[in-house]
Amino acid sequence: DMRQIAQKEANKIRNDKALSPEQRNAALQAIADETTRSVQQTLGDDAFKAFQRNRGASGWLNNLAPKPNPPAQ
Repeated sequence: DMRQIAQKEANKIRNDKALSPEQRNAALQAIADETTRSVQQTLGDDAFKAFQRNRGASGWLNNLAPKPNPPAQ
């Protein structure tokens, strides 16, 4: 359920043209952070660490927020 809710909310934000790119990224990061906390709290620390190691299970969580751009050189 957490996955579906987080992805639904993230999609709403991605499609909200009224937001600036910075606002969109901040909102997506907030969803990712809150979802990560919720999953960790639900699973407990040990199970959450195992969850993070399993990219097939945790990949969706890592894709909620955009990856930061590398610094310009």
